[in-house]
Order: sequence, then C-alpha cells, then structure tokens
Amino acid sequence: MLRPRTARLLAVLRLIHAVVDAGRARSRWVGICGELAADPLVIPLLVGLGVDELSMNAVAIPRARQIIHNLDYGAVQELAGDADGVRALLASTQGLCD
Repeated sequence: MLRPRTARLLAVLRLIHAVVDAGRARSRWVGICGELAADPLVIPLLVGLGVDELSMNAVAIPRARQIIHNLDYGAVQELAGDADGVRALLASTQGLCD
C-alpha cells in the first residue's frame, strides 16, 4: 500500500500530465515552480511528462541541471507514460519521500 504522501504525489503527477496535454493542444508551455520542481526524485518524471520549465530556489539549480543533463529523455518519457512504473518508482523511494 502506498503511503499518503506518495499517493498524493501520484495524484498531482496525473494532474500535471493533464495540464501538459492541454497546454500542448493550445500551444502553451507549462512550468512548475517550488519544492516539487527541485525534488531530485521528481525532476525526471516532470521532464518525462513534458514540463517545459522548472523554477526553483537558486541553491537547487546546479543539482537539477546535473540531473536533467544526465537524463535519457526517451527513457523518462516512457517511464512518465507508465503509471505502474511511476507507482513502482515512488513506492521504492517512499522512505526518501515521506
């Protein structure tokens, strides 16, 4: 069973996915700001979902840049499109997330 924070994060990611799809349909970019955008465990999922911009505290930018630079874009797109894969990833890291 997923922990409450993990379940909430999955719900938020589903909403972000819907917003990205709606934005693409209307030729709009989608940005995420705040702690979620800087979370090293979530950055690959946000990139895979097609989020165009991540805004965060300046201290978090070097780490986020490193994570994004090292991503396999095709793999994160595939992971983000696989609900079971996302759920498994979050479940495996929920000790770090909670």
